[in-house]
Amino acid sequence: MANVKFTSNKKNVLSQHERNIAKTLKSISIEADRMTKENIIKSKRVDTITMLNSVQSETDVANREVVHGNTVSYAVFQELGTSRGITPGNFIRDTINNGQDQFKAIVEAVMSEGFN
Repeated sequence: MANVKFTSNKKNVLSQHERNIAKTLKSISIEADRMTKENIIKSKRVDTITMLNSVQSETDVANREVVHGNTVSYAVFQELGTSRGITPGNFIRDTINNGQDQFKAIVEAVMSEGFN
C-alpha cells in the first residue's frame, strides 16, 4: 500500500474566510452610508452638507458588526423628532429596515466569492 500524505489547508481557508467577512462588513457599511445619505436628501431637510458628511459606519470584524450612525449633535433630533415640532426623519431606521435585501445580497455575493 502506498504512503499517502495529506496537506492541511485549514489555516488558508480560515484566513480567507476572515478576509471575506471583513470585506462583507466593509461593503455593508458603504451601502448603509449611501442609503442613509440618500434618505436625508430625499427628506429635503438638508440646509448644509454637515449632516450628510457626518454619516458614518465603523466595522468591527472581531464582533461581526457594523455600527452605523451620524456624528453631529442634532442628528438624533432629526432622526427621532422632538416634542417641539420636529417630525421624525427616520433616516437611519429606514436604512436598516428597508436595506435588509441589499445587505443580504452583499453577504451572499461576497461570501460566495471563495478564494481570491
